Amino acid sequence: MKKTLLLLLLCCAAGIRSQHTISGNFPAEYTWIIAYQLLPGSENFISEAKILEGRFTLNIPKNSATGMYRLVYGVPQEDHYVDVLYNRNEDIELTFEHKQGLAFLSSEENTNLYSYYKEIAAAEQDLMIYYASAKNSPAEFGNLIEKLKRVQENYETRTDHLIAYHFIAANSPYIPTAGESPATYMGKRQSHSLINPDFSDTVLQASDFLKDKFIDYVMPAIQADSIKADVADISVLIAEAAKQIQAENGRFRLKLFYGLWLRLSEAGFYDAAQEVYSGYLKSLAVLHGPLALQEELAALNSLQPGARAPDIIWQKGDETRSLNGLHDADYYVLIFWSSGCSHCLHELPIVHDALREISGIQVIAVGLEDNQTSWLKESAKFPLFEHAISLGKWESRYSKLYAIKKTPTYFVLDADKRILYQPEEYEDLFNYLKNPPKW
Repeated sequence: MKKTLLLLLLCCAAGIRSQHTISGNFPAEYTWIIAYQLLPGSENFISEAKILEGRFTLNIPKNSATGMYRLVYGVPQEDHYVDVLYNRNEDIELTFEHKQGLAFLSSEENTNLYSYYKEIAAAEQDLMIYYASAKNSPAEFGNLIEKLKRVQENYETRTDHLIAYHFIAANSPYIPTAGESPATYMGKRQSHSLINPDFSDTVLQASDFLKDKFIDYVMPAIQADSIKADVADISVLIAEAAKQIQAENGRFRLKLFYGLWLRLSEAGFYDAAQEVYSGYLKSLAVLHGPLALQEELAALNSLQPGARAPDIIWQKGDETRSLNGLHDADYYVLIFWSSGCSHCLHELPIVHDALREISGIQVIAVGLEDNQTSWLKESAKFPLFEHAISLGKWESRYSKLYAIKKTPTYFVLDADKRILYQPEEYEDLFNYLKNPPKW
């Protein structure tokens, strides 16, 4: 009986030890945190916790898998997260601050990975500085190469039993030979970012690592001063990148091309973004993405600067009006708002008063509403605006057509109703309209 009881106690103790935590300190302005396990092309909810006085503890269920975990702490989620490696064998203690960023107080996986990234980046930076200085010192060059090799080899040896090894080995830098010009080095370094990693590694797929490598292959070829870059040249690079991943999981390929399309769009390379969308992303979304993603992508692609804004139709008394039917302004401002949105009720009076001071502007305010009652009351306070209503709020026609994620959202159009600019804040709107760019 004593042996049986002892065995049960040992089993219970082992069960308790098998459940681990991710805990740490966060800025006190955040109040919750959610953990997801990242998978190739998707994610699984794992746990959630409150952040109380800047402190949180996530209890990770015993049956949770190893891999990359995303800790989301605010909205929009794509801008408020940190990623950590979890191996089921250790508790993770971390600290996060806006200026200092993420740091790990305990975690063999994460301290090794983040230290490696810091050291290898410094070693590569020293080599870049050497090339930029146009020196010709075989001894100094040799020392820099040895340092690069030493950092890589040390961390691969140190982590050969860890998940972190997948990332460290895949990130192995290109090692130049003596006599290579800076241009040759940069070109081979760029190619290495695509060729070196194993794109079939599911551990790497379940993170942003391969997505970043995929993007890094295309982006350096597009210079910031050539937004009108030759799409044909870019197409070659994109095709080479696509060839590297053609045998991989469809949802994973969708993730990579979506990331590339988004980065090109954000950087202002709209022709290249259109090439990615029409050549790859659209069909991948149809085959491997949910309908909501297909609709969102179609809407976002149609809203690129230079595209003609989708038409909006509204009633003004007995008259039916439309965006396409307006012809008297130099610029048109679309405002998507809601009468139940406190930010909107604060900003719209400011925008209404400020825009009366700028000539040649016509505003169309589109209310995303559940009903007309409060909208009729609030919209009447802004007589200089044209007012349209889109019932169904986030699921309404114009909310989906313009991919609205928050209210208020602003668009600036030219006289031909082509999209010029999407300001983040109303101050950006004022600054743009006071000093519009010369086209």
